[in-house]
Amino acid sequence: MKPEFLLLTVLVAFLFFGCVQQQPGATTTTQAINVTGTTIEENTSTTLELGEKDSSGCEGIENQLEKDGCYVRLGIDTFNASICEKIQNSHDSASCYTTVATHEKDLSVCNKLQNQTDRDRCYKGVGVATTDKSICAKIQTPRYGEECYAYVGPASNTSFSCDSLEDSNTIQVCRRELAIRNKDFSVCENSTQKSTRNYCYRNMAIKTRDVDICKKIADEPAYDRTRDSCYLQVAIFSSNLTLCEKVKGPGGSPEDGPSPERESCYRQVLMQLNNATNCDALDDTGIKDDCYYSVAKNTKEISLCDKISDSQKKENCVSIASS
Repeated sequence: MKPEFLLLTVLVAFLFFGCVQQQPGATTTTQAINVTGTTIEENTSTTLELGEKDSSGCEGIENQLEKDGCYVRLGIDTFNASICEKIQNSHDSASCYTTVATHEKDLSVCNKLQNQTDRDRCYKGVGVATTDKSICAKIQTPRYGEECYAYVGPASNTSFSCDSLEDSNTIQVCRRELAIRNKDFSVCENSTQKSTRNYCYRNMAIKTRDVDICKKIADEPAYDRTRDSCYLQVAIFSSNLTLCEKVKGPGGSPEDGPSPERESCYRQVLMQLNNATNCDALDDTGIKDDCYYSVAKNTKEISLCDKISDSQKKENCVSIASS
């Protein structure tokens, strides 16, 4: 999985319907999503372990709302548009298709959406992911077309003229994006609201891949999730496992032992690795197993599966590495 694809969590917003009780072994991921300048942080749970990501676990769910929620998580987790087709709720289906399309940078996935507004929102996601202005030009819904240009313009050209846009709010978004791309801290520091200022630092750190900017986020309990999200996203994008050590989790610290958020960071970074040397240095058995599994999957080096301690995961590893 390429690290640039993992940055889509700051491009695509989605809503999961249905509550699923977290089961033992489930992974909880804190995701921060920025679509139109407003950052939304939310927790999503999945009971899908590595090597067990197929739709059979969802098909047995009787409640349609929960079943759709399961398919949404699976479709997004595997970036598989065929899973999105199984979702009956139109909003969830659109969210699934948009996430997959953005990850794969594939407009053809957007074309599966019949509703023009949903399709335009999907186009915007792909346009932002590819920084391709020609995709923004395909958008018929004025709001999404303007938003597409507001993000793509500064990303593709740091001297982009935001005044070429028409909507005053979008112009402000564009100017902020331009300042962020140019690491102009004044755009954050001039904000009178502390929460807005901290989100601004977080977005700047992620979009410029500069972890030092995460340190500017207020070291206060109220902003622990914002700071964790900052370190997590930069760690994923830079494939840097050591940055995961900075992720605390709610009310915790790296010295307090494992936290679901930190473990999620490790796992998401590990999914990108192609070198087992990184696995050998890990102390946590579960994370180490996932590391060997991921590298074996990515490199097709079956011998790495022998280093996995969990027998079921080892069997899954051999199967997927030999396929």
